[in-house]
Amino acid sequence: MKIDALIHDTVSCLTKTAIGKNGLIRKLYFIDTGKWYEFYKPDDFGDHTPFITAALGSPEFAKQQYSLWEKRSIDGIPIPKHRIPLAPLLEAKNVDDLLHGLYVNYTTTKDDFFLKEGVQLSRKAVKAFKMKNGAFSSVSIPFLHLKLPEGCSALKPAILFAPASNLKYYSEACSNGLISEKLVFFGELAGDKDLIAAAKGCIDAWLETKMFRKYGVFPDMAFPKDSTGSSLMKTNTNMGYALLKLKETNYKSALDKLLSSIEKIYDEKTGIVNAFNPATGKKGEPTLIPVQAYGTLLLMAGRKEKAANLAQKTITLARENGTLESVDDDGFGDFCVFLMRVDEGHNWKGLLEGMYKEFVDMYYAGKGMWKDHRSGKIAHSKYLGGVLKYLLAYKAYLSNDTRMFTDHLPLLEDR
Repeated sequence: MKIDALIHDTVSCLTKTAIGKNGLIRKLYFIDTGKWYEFYKPDDFGDHTPFITAALGSPEFAKQQYSLWEKRSIDGIPIPKHRIPLAPLLEAKNVDDLLHGLYVNYTTTKDDFFLKEGVQLSRKAVKAFKMKNGAFSSVSIPFLHLKLPEGCSALKPAILFAPASNLKYYSEACSNGLISEKLVFFGELAGDKDLIAAAKGCIDAWLETKMFRKYGVFPDMAFPKDSTGSSLMKTNTNMGYALLKLKETNYKSALDKLLSSIEKIYDEKTGIVNAFNPATGKKGEPTLIPVQAYGTLLLMAGRKEKAANLAQKTITLARENGTLESVDDDGFGDFCVFLMRVDEGHNWKGLLEGMYKEFVDMYYAGKGMWKDHRSGKIAHSKYLGGVLKYLLAYKAYLSNDTRMFTDHLPLLEDR
């Protein structure tokens, strides 16, 4: 199929087929049975609506979706909807990508609706999750604002799903970094010094973790003590994006320390890993996902040459191994987007064309639906958003439309 048809059908799937009775986009689709599962997550807003807005050339669908989520809020924080009744707890992970979605929609359209809602949600998030040490808790009891550890998540409570050790940690670096980054963005636009101060307070708390002080990377979870593991994508990249937003010298020094520490994780023979333990040196398996995450952070930090070298090394390794490893549909797409961003001379046009064909053959299930490769039987609406981002970027790359890679760059920032 031609790329325009794939974009059209993917948008149609998200805006029509995926819509549940409540008007919101459902999360999971079972390909074998042809049925959607009645499960809705507010943070998925940031994973698909910005690209629907870009594809349609209109923000109206995204505005409608956000307005519906506002109606599903407790204490100003949207909560998931599941077939099984969930405990009415507030969770930072339901806010982070929601704020990111408002940010990207605003930077793409300049529609004040997204700015206004972004500022309001930022203030509500600070009120709901800010702890005494400045960091944001993973879970909070509404109205009382009593902070709870990560393991109390309504969707994955430690007693049933998550490791019991999660009950030891009150904060998750992934959400804290993303929320802090957006507090700075919306705080600056609104002239709200309190939002900026809250972001700085959060980052300051994470800079004082033992892991960062000793190894220059952040623990996945922390407070009152650090977890032993650290992840390149989300944990360290989200904290890196937040440090980029802050202009003071100490934050720039912390970013330099972080990037220097991440660079040491790269292995010339195998590539980049996502999960690692800095104390023991134990690493996970090499994968494409952290490559694009780290590379994008390098680009945003102005280290374009290093980003291009990283892309070249990854391609060389992939060719030597005879394959370009993929993790899931939007992860594969995000890696391709990273390659496009550093390939200003279109030197990898043939490679990217081959990857596009492989992508469609591997994941496309027809009628705008794309398989999550983990099982080949499930599709995630949030991943459809990632696919749509890739398709839009590849279309711009083929037509030499540089606006996607300059003026509308936030569209390509993976969080």
